[in-house]
Amino acid sequence: FGIVLYELFTGRRPFEGDQTASVMYALLYEDPVGPQEIDPDLPVWLCDLIVHLLQKQTEDRPASMSEVIEAIDRNLVSDQPGLVAVGISRRSRTVTVVDLKNLSGDKSWDYFCLGFTDDVIGELTRRTDLVVSAEPSTSLPRNINEIFERCHSDFVMTGRS
Repeated sequence: FGIVLYELFTGRRPFEGDQTASVMYALLYEDPVGPQEIDPDLPVWLCDLIVHLLQKQTEDRPASMSEVIEAIDRNLVSDQPGLVAVGISRRSRTVTVVDLKNLSGDKSWDYFCLGFTDDVIGELTRRTDLVVSAEPSTSLPRNINEIFERCHSDFVMTGRS
């Protein structure tokens, strides 16, 4: 999930390389460039959350998606530029996952995005109290306000177009 957020907010992969082996090495031994170094307008709390999610050791990352959602709920306010806050009542919160996009330009990774989308939906369903629905990316507009209006969800998770 940290990698998805990193790519979503920076437009770059956190671990890069020319060969699969160099990407794996970076994943195991190198720290990514901080999200705020790429986009200084990102809120500090969001950058801290992303870095926390990208920690190498499992015990250094949040223990559950519930912790991640609580961190987002604590920090998300409507006056932060670039973020949309949705009023959340005590009813069950909903999230719509729109197919994640392959930003690499390498079509051989499209299958990974589809599988990863399914994994995200499964993990959100198993590990949170969110009501999760899915929409194929081709059926939704890319404007975030239109997605919220169409899906009537508290949260929408999507990649960049």
